[in-house]
Order: sequence, then C-alpha cells, then structure tokens
Amino acid sequence: MPGVTILDGPPPLPFGSAVEVEVACRAVAAGLGLTATFRRSNHEGDLVDWIHQEGAAVQAGRSIGAVLNQGALSSVALHDAIVEVGLPVVEVRLSTDGALRRGCPAARGLIAGFGVHGYVLAIRALALF
Repeated sequence: MPGVTILDGPPPLPFGSAVEVEVACRAVAAGLGLTATFRRSNHEGDLVDWIHQEGAAVQAGRSIGAVLNQGALSSVALHDAIVEVGLPVVEVRLSTDGALRRGCPAARGLIAGFGVHGYVLAIRALALF
C-alpha cells in the first residue's frame, strides 16, 4: 500500500489506523480459512517485487491474490507487473475522493469509500472470485 502513511499519524485518524486494518483483515481472512500478509511501501520497485512474489504464490496455490491501495501512484509498472504474473487484485480506496480517476486497470474490481472496512470487503471479494 503506497501513500498510506496517513494511517500512522497521530489520533484522531480519519480512516482508522494501520493496526486496525491488520486486525480486521486477519480476522476476516481467518474466518475464510486464509492468512493475511501485509506489505507497505511508498517505493514502486518494492511494490513490483511484491507483485511478482505474490503472482508466483498464486500460481503455486499458496495465495488467492492481493488487495492493493495504490494511493497516488497510477503506475504503468504496477499494472504491467500485475498482468505479467496474472495476479488477482482488488483495489481499495479509503474514500470516494478520486475514486472516479483511473485506478489500476488490471484490478478485478474497486472498492471505495468504506475507509478501513474496504480492505475487509476486498478480501471477501477475492475469496468469492
């Protein structure tokens, strides 16, 4: 998740904290028989490397895909990496601000405006599709 340092700011946080996201996601993943792994970076190269790793995990049957909050990045490199490895992705936007701007065209879907709950919804969507 690039650009999510907003989730590490001092209280009160507008969308909840990174800890709240992880707790909620781990709980819903466990309820679905899955394990949630979290990776955060503002560096595009890190994200591309992780996309490649997760694509390999999907191909090996160890993963169902990824939830992506690409923040302000609208990267061709991220899109190309997702397509290259065939990674199932659901994109999350914490608010509806900018939700209509083009996000990740390789994503299976976009969940916007639900704050940190969008991550939980995205995990459920990956599990269904």
